[in-house]
Amino acid sequence: MCRYFTLFLSFSLNITLGEYLVSWLNHYAKPNLTPQTYNSYEVIVTKHLIPKLGNIRLTKLQPIHIQSYCTTALKNGRCDGKGGLSPRTVRFAASRLNDVLFNKKQAP
Repeated sequence: MCRYFTLFLSFSLNITLGEYLVSWLNHYAKPNLTPQTYNSYEVIVTKHLIPKLGNIRLTKLQPIHIQSYCTTALKNGRCDGKGGLSPRTVRFAASRLNDVLFNKKQAP
């Protein structure tokens, strides 16, 4: 129940996706996931999701934003600028974003 209240509160405060993701990393992922799992989530969130989607207000986030991120990430999503991310990495990022937004229970 607390998770659903947190999601509702976030939407009502009109925070950005980036703010929400940072909060999720600090208040849910870090205390509940193994260090290795947390590190993989932190990389996806801080290196890929926040730079591309972080400025969008949660109240304005639409499926087209996520689809656009996925399409762009496949073409030129690498941090070093040398091409796209693998389909597996893009699916992982989109899946983690879905889990965070809908407060699905994460398995450590």
